[in-house]
Amino acid sequence: MKTKLLLFASALACATLAQAQPAITNVTNAASYAATGLPGAGIAQGSIFVVFGRNMGPAALVQSGLPRPTAGGLAGTRVRITVNATNYDAPMIYTSAGQVAAIMPSNVPLTSQANVVVLFNDQPSSPFPVAVVRSAVGIFTLNSAGSGPGVITDGNYTPVTFTTALNPGQAGIIWANGLGAVTPNEDINGANGAITNPPQVEVFVGGKTAQVLYAGRTPGATGLDQINFTIDR
Repeated sequence: MKTKLLLFASALACATLAQAQPAITNVTNAASYAATGLPGAGIAQGSIFVVFGRNMGPAALVQSGLPRPTAGGLAGTRVRITVNATNYDAPMIYTSAGQVAAIMPSNVPLTSQANVVVLFNDQPSSPFPVAVVRSAVGIFTLNSAGSGPGVITDGNYTPVTFTTALNPGQAGIIWANGLGAVTPNEDINGANGAITNPPQVEVFVGGKTAQVLYAGRTPGATGLDQINFTIDR
């Protein structure tokens, strides 16, 4: 009887460990939520990405402050990117059991396959492959799910909706993610520098070209991009 109890306890302990191991089901752009394999689904250098899965962090969501934690992790969670046997610690934004957000370090090299691993209480998930690209712009949405109207505001940060439209000559701001890497890298004291190789950004409103005033990082917000524009009169 004692032997059976020991075997049962051992099996139960193994099952508990297996259940506690983090598991990744998807890694996406934090704004567009473009699924892996779709056009624009690569994770841009310097951009915010979201990891979906289970057992990746505490039950209740925990957010970080500035500078973003890297190797030390956040509430027991760390996100590691591996390219050609070199590891990079991703600055953490928030963590929870089912969803984690971090920043792809700007110094991670461009590659068709980087491996993302989430560690919770030092238990690693299996690697999840992602492409690291120069830029992959996604616009944040009002429903925070990557669909429907985008987060576009006027100069006073009032959201543009079907009943609060921008007028000709008025300035607008598109809130986005994925314009590209910055110098210095984000994991250096929470730095928020200029985009290293800014892409050519065009904005069309009602099928007409709008004047782009600025396209880059939002001051004081690592990973977050904004595109400022005006509508021609």
